[in-house]
Amino acid sequence: MAQRTDDEIGQIAGHTNRLLGFLEEGLSRINERVTQLTGRPPRYGENQLEATVEMVEQLADATRFKATIEEDETKSEIYERFGRLLDERFGIQAYSVYETFGDTEMTAMVVDGEIDGACRWCDPQILVRSESCRAKRSGHPVDGLLQPGTCLAFRPTVGAAEGQAELLKQSVRASDLLIRFGGEEFLIVLQDTDAEGALGVAEKIRTLVAGFELGVAGAVLQKTVSIGLAIFPEDSETFWQALKYADVALYRAKEAGRNRVVRFTPDMWEPGQDVY
Repeated sequence: MAQRTDDEIGQIAGHTNRLLGFLEEGLSRINERVTQLTGRPPRYGENQLEATVEMVEQLADATRFKATIEEDETKSEIYERFGRLLDERFGIQAYSVYETFGDTEMTAMVVDGEIDGACRWCDPQILVRSESCRAKRSGHPVDGLLQPGTCLAFRPTVGAAEGQAELLKQSVRASDLLIRFGGEEFLIVLQDTDAEGALGVAEKIRTLVAGFELGVAGAVLQKTVSIGLAIFPEDSETFWQALKYADVALYRAKEAGRNRVVRFTPDMWEPGQDVY
């Protein structure tokens, strides 16, 4: 509004101009601070007042969401609430959440919207060597679908045997032995581990493999694993006997329907069978 005279109308115009200038300056400062908080860049030609209102509403929503999840009892509740927000607010149904522990370990908390889902889009080594994850290492978004090869740990088409081997590696300690017999058969030797601990590791491996999905020619394949377990020297006099007994338990697991862990018991051994 241009002030053309010094009469009453002109004075009103002058006061109005000063008020508008004050509002514009204040709005710019508010907009700048809110932009810093939200990370939302200004858009060309947008209404500054409407943009500021929108960003303030987003901050208010975020504050309410934060207050809500702070009162949730478990992480699963938080992730479920987060999933509903992504679906209802942004239309995102497939998403993954990983947690970092210490300097090296990561855990898949949600994969493709599934709570406690298995790591299936990335090389499982990121779970024990988190620096392999480019997004975690750089702190920047990484799109392995639009930019293949950007992150070498993004391997949605990893082979079945290779993927299972990586899952086995992440489930055992550095002091344990993982041996591939050929094909898809593996031997794991757990050192200084009792029966309860060995059964826990075996069940963890069975669960991880059952949740592992393999992308092949646009389709998704899932596999299961049967595990036979024997304890030395509790079950046998020699290591080679324990290996044979584990093999016997493995076949019992397959005969019982597969996708299970079976520990060797003496009744599984038939008189006259060869033993190492």
